[in-house]
Amino acid sequence: MSAFPPHGISFQHTLKQPFTLQGPALHSGQHASMAVEPAAPGSGVIFRVKTSAGWQDIPAHWRHISSTRFAMALEYRGARISTIEHFLAACAGMGLDNALVTVNGPELPILDGSSSVFARAIREAGLAEQDQERRLVIIRRPISAQIQDARIRVSPADKTLWHGRVQFNHPWVGRSYAWYDPSAGRFLSELAPARTFGFTSDLDAMRAAGLIRGGSLDNALVIGDHGPINEDGARFFNECARHKILDAMGDLFLLGGALVGEIELEANGHTLHAAFMRKLWETPGAADWYPTHSWVAHPSDEMLPSDGFSARSAA
Repeated sequence: MSAFPPHGISFQHTLKQPFTLQGPALHSGQHASMAVEPAAPGSGVIFRVKTSAGWQDIPAHWRHISSTRFAMALEYRGARISTIEHFLAACAGMGLDNALVTVNGPELPILDGSSSVFARAIREAGLAEQDQERRLVIIRRPISAQIQDARIRVSPADKTLWHGRVQFNHPWVGRSYAWYDPSAGRFLSELAPARTFGFTSDLDAMRAAGLIRGGSLDNALVIGDHGPINEDGARFFNECARHKILDAMGDLFLLGGALVGEIELEANGHTLHAAFMRKLWETPGAADWYPTHSWVAHPSDEMLPSDGFSARSAA
């Protein structure tokens, strides 16, 4: 491992002030509320969830992934939290490292289907610099994972860059590409507003499977035979590709440190992201985990039983 990060020392941040958000949960349809508070340096994001046995903390870490079916879900000591990716993308995009998130149920509110509301709340609460160096995952050699047509490849780079490509057999989406440079500081305008999306042709099957019970035109980009059926249309011509980058940014926050490298995404999804994180951790020399001492006794070092996201499933 390298002794120093590539561009000097940066420090962790938490919130200056707490904030609360509420609204319907995407898949359960139940009312969901969350209170986000400052947290100590080195704690990362912690979800505090009510269970039959009382309150249980779930560290936001890939080792606790329990499901990737249409959302990223974590489980730890009998507690579960789901649909966390948009909030974690806002944490990554706005530079929030440490926070305690108390929720009233097993799913975060979907809000408008993007990261915008989360990101604006973080901006309004403000960030406070802390006295510990920021954790970084610095890619040192190219590494990739692939599941069928879904692929992620991350290569060494002086700064983080995101590329996202999607392809659907649909005249409005077709093959779409998006690119995002976090160093430009335009997360709120360029990436956060990109909404989760779906096709009208898939809605009945998803509802029959017990999913998207809280979904509506208010919290998703819904695409009909000829394009979006939302009253205001799409927010970007390539909103689907941008949202795929947003999802990946949120999921990869579960590495426990800021990823430094050039990330190329193709038809990516939550299962691919989970497989990639495990492969990255298990591949010697693929990345430097900086600063070394902060990774020795991370609260997530207590692993759950294998959840099937083995590096063997990643090409």
